[in-house]
Amino acid sequence: MKRWLSYIVMAVLCGFYCSSCSDETFEGQGPDTGAPVVRLTIALPGTSRAIGGYEENAYPDNLDPETEGQRSIDANDIYVLQFVDDKLYHVITDLAISQPDGLQVRTLTGHILFAPGRTELVVLANLNQQEGIASITAEDLLTSYNGQAQSEIYKDLIYSYPTANWNLENNKLPMWGTTGVISISSTTDASCNLYRGVAKMGVQVDEDCTNFQLKEIYVYRVNDKGYCAAPTQKPSSDMQIQFSETDIPETASPRTDPLKYVVPESEDTDYIVTGKRFLNQIYLSEVKNAGTDPDKQLKVV
Repeated sequence: MKRWLSYIVMAVLCGFYCSSCSDETFEGQGPDTGAPVVRLTIALPGTSRAIGGYEENAYPDNLDPETEGQRSIDANDIYVLQFVDDKLYHVITDLAISQPDGLQVRTLTGHILFAPGRTELVVLANLNQQEGIASITAEDLLTSYNGQAQSEIYKDLIYSYPTANWNLENNKLPMWGTTGVISISSTTDASCNLYRGVAKMGVQVDEDCTNFQLKEIYVYRVNDKGYCAAPTQKPSSDMQIQFSETDIPETASPRTDPLKYVVPESEDTDYIVTGKRFLNQIYLSEVKNAGTDPDKQLKVV
C-alpha cells in the first residue's frame, strides 16, 4: 500500500516488481479571508521526495515508471486537514490545486488557522472515487471527525476493491501524505510526499528465459478491502523501504476469484507491455504474506 513501494525480485521464473513542477494556475482558488495562507507542495508517485529536490522515475533501474494516470487527482476530491497535537482542528474549505493534472509535483493553496500546539497538515486525495466510501466533503470531514486523532479517522477510510480489475479510468488511486510538524506564519510554505493506498505490481520475465512469453497473469487472494491512509504505520525516510509493516483492515478478507490479466501480443508502449513485461496495470490492496499460512498468501501465476 505504498506510494513508492520499492521493487522486490522473486527467485522464480519471472521477476515481480511492486511499487505502492508546480505552476501558478489554480483551480478552485478561494477568497482572501485574512487567515494564514498555506502553500503546500506535494510530490506524487514517481518523485523521490518533496523536500530538497525532485527526481523523476526515482527507482532502481527505472523498473517502476509512473504514468500520468497513476498521479491523477480529482480537483474536487482532495482535502487538507490541519491537526493540532494529533487532533483534527481544521479542514481547508477554500483549497486550490495547481494545474494541469498528472504532474509529478503540484501545489495546493488555502487558508489554515493559527493554533496553540504542534500543527501538522495531512493531504487526502481521491476518496470519493472509491467503492465503499460514502460521498465526502471538507465540511463533512470536520463535522464528523473534529477533535479525533489521525489513526481514528484513517480507520474509517476503507475502500472496497472493485469487483473487476482496478481501472484508473473508473477509480483514481487513493493517496495520502503528511507534512510532519510545521510552523505557521501569515504565509506558510510546506511540502509532503503522497503515498498510494494500493500497491502497484509489475511482471517481468527473466532475460535468461528466452523461450518464455507472457500470455496471461493471474493474481490470487487479493484482499477485498484496504485503507486509503495507513492508520498505524509511518513512512520511512528510506525510499527503498517506505513502509516496513502492513496496515490491513480487520474486516478485509481474500477475494474468492483471482484477478486475470491478458497480455496483448502487440507491444503497448504506454503501459510498457510486451511478451516479456507487464507493467502499470496491476493494482492490489495490501496483503501480508510474511508469517501467513501459504494457503492464504497472495500468489501470482
